Amino acid sequence: MVKLLRLSFYTAFFLFMLTLFLPKENIYYFIKNELAARYTLYVTEKNLKEELFGLSVADGEISYDEVDIARFQALDIQVYLFVNTVNLHKIELSSLVANYFPKKIEVISFEYSLLNPLHIVLYANGDFGTANGEYSLKENKIIIRLKASKELEFKYKNTLHYFKKSKDGEYIYDKAL
Repeated sequence: MVKLLRLSFYTAFFLFMLTLFLPKENIYYFIKNELAARYTLYVTEKNLKEELFGLSVADGEISYDEVDIARFQALDIQVYLFVNTVNLHKIELSSLVANYFPKKIEVISFEYSLLNPLHIVLYANGDFGTANGEYSLKENKIIIRLKASKELEFKYKNTLHYFKKSKDGEYIYDKAL
């Protein structure tokens, strides 16, 4: 029994230290370079700060194929043992994208859990309303449930054509990528 407790303690201590000393900044730059190489999606930042269990990026821009599409105030990456999260805060879309979607997004959150390893859960809130969704890594499929705001329903009707309206008034986007 003592050996089992000691083994459990050493395992928990090792995993805690592994999470604590993980090279978060190197992982961030690796992901940033992969996005640029594979999808021509570029993220530029003014301030990058490594924290105890995560990484904070302040005042950044997102570009696709050298066209600015959004600015964000903060990007927080939290790396824990079983759950990892990425949160984008205070996003303002460029005028090019704002023709199809409301300009301000308060938060976009992505969560990956080892307890559900084949899915990435997402949440978003902004002038468009609220959205909850899930991306299946196994099926390469995304499902988004959107509770649209009045602004989105009246001003951006063309965007909602990609969604199916359910009986309870939500809009559902279901697509295999």
